[in-house]
Amino acid sequence: MASKRWGTKYLTPGYEKLCISFINQSKHLHPISWFARSCDYNIDPVDVTLLIQSGITRIRVLLKTLSHWSGPVSMSLWGSEEECQLMLDKINVALKDRWNVGIHLVIRPSGDKDVISYYPINYLRNTAFFGSFTSHVLTIDADFVPMSGSYSRIKARLYPYTEPNKSQVAFVIPAFEFDKSSLDLLPATKEEVKRMYRNGILVQFSDRRCPQCHNPTDYKRLLQTQEMYSVSWKWPYEPYVVLPRDTMPLYDERFLARHLNKIIYSLELCGKGYEFAVLPDVFIIHVLHDRVDTVARNIRCMDDLGFITTLKLLELYKHVIDPEIIREIKDSKIVYA
Repeated sequence: MASKRWGTKYLTPGYEKLCISFINQSKHLHPISWFARSCDYNIDPVDVTLLIQSGITRIRVLLKTLSHWSGPVSMSLWGSEEECQLMLDKINVALKDRWNVGIHLVIRPSGDKDVISYYPINYLRNTAFFGSFTSHVLTIDADFVPMSGSYSRIKARLYPYTEPNKSQVAFVIPAFEFDKSSLDLLPATKEEVKRMYRNGILVQFSDRRCPQCHNPTDYKRLLQTQEMYSVSWKWPYEPYVVLPRDTMPLYDERFLARHLNKIIYSLELCGKGYEFAVLPDVFIIHVLHDRVDTVARNIRCMDDLGFITTLKLLELYKHVIDPEIIREIKDSKIVYA
């Protein structure tokens, strides 16, 4: 994790002068109230925890996710003390006597709403990670809902991959989104997904904003097969994946908000030698929402950080990553979505 903190290579005088607010925000270590709700469950030797983070604006989608995922959950909730308590109260009502959900409150300092203005997404992801205990984890964002029954399907797929020589597999969970936002039309089966996809109701996630970010999943093949299949990592692939908890890297906490965090993480998985395999009978659905505006200066700061981090990862893993991929990334001038 030390390599994912701020160091002298990043803090050049020009970068520090331009990005001091961004740097200070991403350095902030927010106080955490671990396991704010009682959590006690039996862990199977092969099991998967859903890792999720949310603020109060996503609470409705979060509650739908909890109703669709029956397995263990570790979630980090971000907000003021009052907002966190409100989210906790709503979740308590929804969960009733269910105790396999660990909730960790990450408190935004009182009176600092304008100063701490960017969502510390990777800090929250790591918080959820440290609150998990199973052999595998699935990290998704709070604006996604997994299909009902996905927990048992994923768990069943993991058993053949528990041998040490088969542990470096990232299981891709295909992501779709509605052409229009709705929580009432969520498909329950793959057949429903296929029908909605054919009728243009569902589309590949990020199809308009960044199609290349999910193209390697190969949605045409996905909708025609019931067998798991391997795909090659290509820049700038950023799938949602199930990973073995003991070997997965932590998230780089310097990245804030929605910008670059999954692309950089996926590149690191490629560098660490993970193979990518698509699960054909599980999916997640993105629920549309208004895009969060980001100050242009901080977009530039994130781009610069992403540029430096990408070059560092390419150098670190140059003996692992396909030289053609390295050339492709550099030829693309490392343009981010």
